[in-house]
Amino acid sequence: MTAAEITTFTKYGADMTKYLPVGNEDRLKKVYDDRDPRLTASVITPYSTYVGANGSTPYTYTLRWP
Repeated sequence: MTAAEITTFTKYGADMTKYLPVGNEDRLKKVYDDRDPRLTASVITPYSTYVGANGSTPYTYTLRWP
């Protein structure tokens, strides 16, 4: 994330002190590894990919947030 993005999310109330310069995505994805498979079958977890549609065109999304 850029410094401006971090500032914006901080203004919205996000605790950006836990955001590291590198490795955030891998760190968050690891939290959801080796869990009950029903979780990912019913909830879109952070940094997971899912198939949706952009209009009538199928599209693969990746859910990201700080």
